[in-house]
Amino acid sequence: MSQSFSSPTIAPQGIMLRAWQQSALIIGSILLCCGGCAMLTPTPSAQTERADIASAALEQAADVPEQPEQPHQPEQRGQPEQLEQAALAADTGRIDAPPIQPPATTEAQPTPAPAPPVRLLLDRLLAGFSFPDCSKDPQALIWESWYQNHPDYLERVFRRAEPWLYMVMAEIEARELPMEFALLPVIESAYDVFALSPVGAHGAWQITVPTAQDYGLSVRTGFDGRRDMVLATRAAATMLQRLMQDFDGNWRLALAAYNGGPARVARAARKAGGKLASLDPARLALPRETKTFAPKLHGLVCLLRKQHAMLPLPDIVDRPAIASMHFDQPVDLIDVAHMAEIDVTALYTLNAGLSSHLTPPSGYALKLPVRHLPALQSALAAAPNLEAPTVVAKQPASTITVQSGDTLGAIARRHQTTVQALQQLNRLSGTLIRPGQVLQLSTTAASSGNGRVPGYSTQLAQLQQLQRSLPGIHSLRHRIGRNETLSTIARRYRVSVAQLQQWNNIRNPNRIRAGQTLQIHHTQPAVASSSTSAYRVQSGDSLWTIARRFRVSLNDLMRWNQLSGNSVLRPGQLLQLSP
Repeated sequence: MSQSFSSPTIAPQGIMLRAWQQSALIIGSILLCCGGCAMLTPTPSAQTERADIASAALEQAADVPEQPEQPHQPEQRGQPEQLEQAALAADTGRIDAPPIQPPATTEAQPTPAPAPPVRLLLDRLLAGFSFPDCSKDPQALIWESWYQNHPDYLERVFRRAEPWLYMVMAEIEARELPMEFALLPVIESAYDVFALSPVGAHGAWQITVPTAQDYGLSVRTGFDGRRDMVLATRAAATMLQRLMQDFDGNWRLALAAYNGGPARVARAARKAGGKLASLDPARLALPRETKTFAPKLHGLVCLLRKQHAMLPLPDIVDRPAIASMHFDQPVDLIDVAHMAEIDVTALYTLNAGLSSHLTPPSGYALKLPVRHLPALQSALAAAPNLEAPTVVAKQPASTITVQSGDTLGAIARRHQTTVQALQQLNRLSGTLIRPGQVLQLSTTAASSGNGRVPGYSTQLAQLQQLQRSLPGIHSLRHRIGRNETLSTIARRYRVSVAQLQQWNNIRNPNRIRAGQTLQIHHTQPAVASSSTSAYRVQSGDSLWTIARRFRVSLNDLMRWNQLSGNSVLRPGQLLQLSP
């Protein structure tokens, strides 16, 4: 039996079924696309919600202050151009547009910490106080009340202390002394580097010549280390450290010994008996000034601890205010002031140990404000080979201070010049000179440093006049000659007999002898100007003695100078003698 093969046949029902399936597939695809589009389109409620959020963001942005321009970021420079090129390519049908790169992810920058508040030096000073309160010290309470009633005085004193207080506190801390000792110059001198006591103690720490010698302070012609605030502070801190050790940490006895001398206080303590740590100077056989010395400081400390926020004290920042630059050879203050862009008077006040416009030839650490140091360094770097006297004085001293017994002829012979040259240079009409007078020796020092310092001669004259007017700046010794009296010596040096007695501890002015040496601390005329319209206060002066000397009433003198009967005069203070 043979078999035959034939193609299969499709019934009409199969054709209809296949057509229906294709139609359903097309319709389903259309519905799926429509449904997807509907899902991708936000509803009106969602659009409204996003618009509200955007409005709120705009309002919030309007309240934010405008931010400063941010630093340029190179990694984001091309991003806006790439976006613009891509949009143009879509509009024009171009296909060569660079591909859009996703924005570079940058690490979140940490929020900078807020700047720490400026720390004030007075806050650190108060935090270091260790003295007890004044409730059991009647004398300290009296002084606390006095300082409280004289806020203007405290303001002036702390203004004067502002350049030095940081350095003084650092020295006190290094010696592990009570922090209150940093205020000792307030009690001693009102922080006046030029202060001079009736017994010849100099500087803010009121150091005598014997004490200076004991603690390595140089006192010589042209330089007095007792007026150098840095050197004097080191010496005073060393002395206080030794006194605290000698008196078993009793700060009251240490302060009494600083004022009255350690030997005197030690004798009084031995006589009283008992342990040194528990003794009070107020109960010892000591002078009144020595007994009340510690309460003066104690009262000031108590007032600052209680009411420092209510006192008109300056806000002294807790950082160094003074810098030092060491010079191996002499430098001229006027030239340095010009290069450092500082007033020469201000520069001299910071270097009060000097008695001339030139620093010592053996080397000197020049003090100046920290903010002026870069200007000086830049000027020195720009002119490292400056010739004398602009920076390095290679010539002998250009000025001389007249000593007792000097004559113009002797000075001319000693310095290889002529009397006529000295007269012309110093504008002298005759040959009369006086001890303490500063004479110019050469015209080189009066030059302007090859034109680098305009008005050099004028500034030099002003500085020398200032130095001559300060108390004790030209201290000297006088050997009493035959037939000399205190009256004739006082007239010669233009001081009073009372001052000579105070400076030399002379009780009876008639009991002096030939060959005896006298200390003379102030050799300038009392009147500061050519007329009697002003007066420079000297050591030992009072309002009453000044009024009597110039034949004016005490009330007028106080009124002209806005003073009261309780006002404190200091050497060097200028008083008006007329309305």
